[in-house]
Amino acid sequence: MWKRDRVHGLMAASLYEELTPEEQRALDEYLDASPANRAEYERLAALRDSLHRDVPAMQRDLMPALRARMMEEDAHDARRPGWRFALAGAVCVVFFAFVGYQALGFVRNSGEQPPDYLVAAEQPSEVRPALQQAAALMDERDYAGAYELLKRAAEAHPSDPLAGEAQAELADVAFTHLRWYPEAYAAYEKLVSDYAELYTSDPERIARRNLLAEARRADYVPLRNLDRARGAGEDAFGELERVIASHPGTFVASLATDDMARIAAREIDGATPVPRVAALEMAQAKCSDPVAIQQFSVEIGHVYSRELDDPAKARDWYGAVANGSHGVLAELARNSLAALDSGLGQ
Repeated sequence: MWKRDRVHGLMAASLYEELTPEEQRALDEYLDASPANRAEYERLAALRDSLHRDVPAMQRDLMPALRARMMEEDAHDARRPGWRFALAGAVCVVFFAFVGYQALGFVRNSGEQPPDYLVAAEQPSEVRPALQQAAALMDERDYAGAYELLKRAAEAHPSDPLAGEAQAELADVAFTHLRWYPEAYAAYEKLVSDYAELYTSDPERIARRNLLAEARRADYVPLRNLDRARGAGEDAFGELERVIASHPGTFVASLATDDMARIAAREIDGATPVPRVAALEMAQAKCSDPVAIQQFSVEIGHVYSRELDDPAKARDWYGAVANGSHGVLAELARNSLAALDSGLGQ
């Protein structure tokens, strides 16, 4: 059985070199297991074709380095959705973005020109002044003013070398600072449709767009509930627990478990780093809602499976939920157990 991370490495390697028969069989089994797996692989191939043609072979699995980058514990709270989304089950989204980074290295080594958005800063631009003014407005915390300035610039000069950068900044400001979620979703969608290379170069933007897409189905209520819970001061832990109970099995629930874990760890010893799995267990022990307790069990199972490479402990945590009364979380746990059984969930 091949571990999941190794199969993801094979997906990238197969784009640039011929696999061994054993490797090809493992990859074929993964692609045949789900239409989503094959669609994911086809997106990787499409991105490769859009960036470069002749590239050297990839000789090692780069997924561990990606995961480490996405899970930096000291990242600013506004940037948390990116790595949590990866941990919540979208690791290949991050890998998809990384193909763009690899492509940049390949074209530089071969002497070819890098993608347009990477050299845009060196070209004349009518959008550049707007980007500079927007940065100054954000320094003054005038985020609404920066948003409007970027929006006008992106709409007035869609073909400008820096138009994509303005669109990306527009989306980030709407999401991170203003929490204008419908506007942020629309801005990320335009970024995807009009400036795909720039979008796929940033895993955090990919994560935000998918987080918004999920919350959009409920009119962004889960995200707004999360915002309110985070601002509840001393009552934040209990409010976050209620968010999980209201939106189990979602990316928002995963974000809430992380927030609660940080609160629990600070209460024990705010000066000493606490291993993530231990912090999650401490937070779970403080919960009273059965749905929240089950959500934590799934999250802890993910850590043992995906970060600590301990499938036996992961199986124990998933198993505690798989036959539980909550349908969404039970299904999530069963799917995670099936991934472990196939060798792809480790």
